Amino acid sequence: MNKKGILIGAFLAVAAIAGFVAMRGYPPTSGTEGAIGAASRYNSSQMTDQDVALTDTDVQAFLQSDMFHQMQTNAEFRKLVLSSDFARLASTGELGRVMSTGEFQRLATQEDFQKMIANADFQKVATTSEFGKIAASSEFARLTTDHQELLAKLFADPDFNRVIANPEFGLFMAAIRTGGATLDKAGKGATLDRASAATLDRATTGNADLAKFALAPEYERMKTNPDFQRLIAVGDFQMLATQAEFAKLAVAPEFGRLMTTSVGELSRLTQAQDFGRLVTQADFQKIAGTTELGKVVLDPGFERLVTQTEFQRVIADPQFSRIVDQADFQQLIASYE
Repeated sequence: MNKKGILIGAFLAVAAIAGFVAMRGYPPTSGTEGAIGAASRYNSSQMTDQDVALTDTDVQAFLQSDMFHQMQTNAEFRKLVLSSDFARLASTGELGRVMSTGEFQRLATQEDFQKMIANADFQKVATTSEFGKIAASSEFARLTTDHQELLAKLFADPDFNRVIANPEFGLFMAAIRTGGATLDKAGKGATLDRASAATLDRATTGNADLAKFALAPEYERMKTNPDFQRLIAVGDFQMLATQAEFAKLAVAPEFGRLMTTSVGELSRLTQAQDFGRLVTQADFQKIAGTTELGKVVLDPGFERLVTQTEFQRVIADPQFSRIVDQADFQQLIASYE
């Protein structure tokens, strides 16, 4: 295959993915029109210069870009772009909008973010607006930073998870907060005071709404647990625990596992405003639960791809998702070598 043939073939496979196939009339109306027809003519050695109308300014810029050169010459880079995982993910309009944001581009090169995106538990909880609101809060950022070990230890305890999943837990925490049992005045790095069992009892005594909660066996065990007493006294936890979004997250086992195994990564990510802004985006929530996103972000070629200005512009084009979602296009990718 001559150099020109390689260029045209790579253009069909790569530029089409980006939504900039130069032929008009795609999606094809039959097997001999549009991009697939052009691919067939190429495969049978009948393609000529006239088969590809390189008149569109964006196409010209794309073909002359460093990114296109990398796709042509770097096997690893092209493997990512031509992968079925990338194609499936690219067929969603949300991907283009998310990847074109500065928040995603900056985070995508960070190891903690890459690990988190590939985490099955994160994929589950990140699809919810509740997680977005909680994770973007300053209280969550401080809590996961100042109390990592405490959180990991408690979230690993089945009794703790049952207590916070209790529908009355938010009401209980509101009573604690109203009663002034915010005892962690010393700040990070100092020895924390804790809410004693007697303090916890005062919050439930005489409160008919909390009578059943106070009698639960798991609460009876937890109220004498020093770690539980310490966490209950933390003002940021009190603030979060009284929110409806936390109540919904608390019943998800994936959230508990995430807080047990990945609180360190979460802590570092919450320090970046980009993370908070990204997880609250509806488009991100729609694609966060896909296993393809995790696979793509972990690919060694992805960091190079997402930081390319040309790709950021290309992937945001509306044609991007429409073209790669076509069954005929998938055949083109499958047949290209």
